[in-house]
Amino acid sequence: MDLLTYTTQNWERALDKGQEIKVVALDISRAFDSVWHSGLLSKLMSAGIGGYVYRWIRDFLNDRYIRVVINGRESSAASINAGVPQGSILGPTLFLIFINDITQVLSSTVCMFADDTTISAIVPSVKSRSEVANTLCNDLLNVEAWAERWLVKFNAKKTQLMTISRKTNKDNNKICFLGDTLKEEHCIKLLGVHITNTLDWSYHVDKVAKRAGQQLGILRKAKKLLPSTALATLYKTRVRSAMEYCGPIWQNAPKCVLQKMDAIQRKACRLIGTDQGVYPAMNIQSLEHRRNVSGLCQLHRMVSGTAPVDVIDLLPPFVQPTKISRYVHQSHHLQLEIKRSRTTHFMNSFIPSMARLWNSLPNSCIYSDRGDLMCLQSFKKNANMWLQTSVLS
Repeated sequence: MDLLTYTTQNWERALDKGQEIKVVALDISRAFDSVWHSGLLSKLMSAGIGGYVYRWIRDFLNDRYIRVVINGRESSAASINAGVPQGSILGPTLFLIFINDITQVLSSTVCMFADDTTISAIVPSVKSRSEVANTLCNDLLNVEAWAERWLVKFNAKKTQLMTISRKTNKDNNKICFLGDTLKEEHCIKLLGVHITNTLDWSYHVDKVAKRAGQQLGILRKAKKLLPSTALATLYKTRVRSAMEYCGPIWQNAPKCVLQKMDAIQRKACRLIGTDQGVYPAMNIQSLEHRRNVSGLCQLHRMVSGTAPVDVIDLLPPFVQPTKISRYVHQSHHLQLEIKRSRTTHFMNSFIPSMARLWNSLPNSCIYSDRGDLMCLQSFKKNANMWLQTSVLS
């Protein structure tokens, strides 16, 4: 959620300014299997990890063997000098340590989460397209040199290039990687979210709604075997969870598209045993309500300073009242300034839309009994109750 908040909001802001964004989504071949043990150990030492911890990790990696099993027949064991155990708690951390220094050879913005590495660059104007394309090409050359040094293989055929723009004239500058010219894509998938070249979320919501509709088959098959409470739990864990993943990011999709998800929930509620789209007895709330609560919780993390620094920097400044009025006394003191934008698309994106909802919250949702900012768990509970009562009233 944090990485997607940072990337998409910056891209939304660039589009609002009439700019473009060049995005390259890199693909590492067999990512976790490509971690060179000797290289990883040297990076651990460079990061200041030594002594007992270093020796423990070294022993964790050393003397590992693999074998192949086909139809019950096993090959002889072969020693390996690369790869971190997948499924282990330590594996992803070791992979991040191994790949983290790739940012030092790049001048463009880099967003990394596990083996997902995305390079992006803002194109201020049409005249600067060539300059930005050359910068990206140089960065990709540096990636090739880094990969050769640390024995990492990138897959050029699965590496994706996309230009996020709302301009009619296309950018024809070529971006090359590993000897291949990258083909322009209309959509890329970043951390499970489909991002189109216009930042229109209709495509992603369509995909999610279709997958959720297919998952309803689970409820139909289990209807005769399970009680309503168990069916509701099954719906929440297998169907609704897919429709809620990073919901605040794409909540500004057209309402006609979001209604497809609402239709899925109504069908699920009928299978569970009610004709209503919101079922209080089973704690099934509207999807829009849950997206608002999730977005407010993310905003709370940003205001309280518990989110990553780059995400906190996305916050607009707090409002400084110039005069005392009844409105100032009634509203909380953490009002966020909502600046005008050029497009309604940006005004409906995550930060501006959630800031408006945040500003409307009463003091009882913001402050604890001691007068300081409420903890996240209490805030979520109070915001949830306030949103429910405000809709009912």
